[in-house]
Amino acid sequence: MAKKEVHKTICSFCIESFPSKELFTVIMPMHRLPDGSHRGEYKTPSCEKCLPKNKDRYLSVSENPKPDKIKKSEDI
Repeated sequence: MAKKEVHKTICSFCIESFPSKELFTVIMPMHRLPDGSHRGEYKTPSCEKCLPKNKDRYLSVSENPKPDKIKKSEDI
């Protein structure tokens, strides 16, 4: 039986590859205006080590990493 491959995604800040389930999804401003406001937003992946470093760049965290499902053993 073939092994299942892990889907990888690249962090937008450090450009390193991680399993998709380990990444946060953050909301970034699309166009920053001179008065400090922004117009438009987009979502992008970020790893855990980049979140505190780039706190001033993103608006909020929209999705946390998904925990692995624990297989329940069935009693026979």
